[in-house]
Amino acid sequence: MKIPALIIYVLLILAGCAAHSGIVQIGADTFMVSKQAEADISDLSILRGEALEEAYLFCTSQNRLMRVVGITEFLPPDISRGLPKVEAQFLCLEETDPRLTDPSLQESPDAMRIILE
Repeated sequence: MKIPALIIYVLLILAGCAAHSGIVQIGADTFMVSKQAEADISDLSILRGEALEEAYLFCTSQNRLMRVVGITEFLPPDISRGLPKVEAQFLCLEETDPRLTDPSLQESPDAMRIILE
């Protein structure tokens, strides 16, 4: 009995769904978290909210404050090129850390990018 190629394709896509990085340290006080859609959705605000909530909870669990330094959103033009994904880079800082209010860390236009792959 042969399994139709469409069924195999769908199973492979489902197996790759719900990718989640967890919190990854990428610098001294700098971290990254990513969330990937479980289905072909185009509303990235849900993924962005989930990523930022996880970052916030991570920082507060360490009695620190969070400062977002960049968000990148990936929106593939179709499901054959992957599912929507959001990556957030953030700092977890002590309440007295001057970087919390440092104007040079203000989000630039490149701090949030949408990439159509």
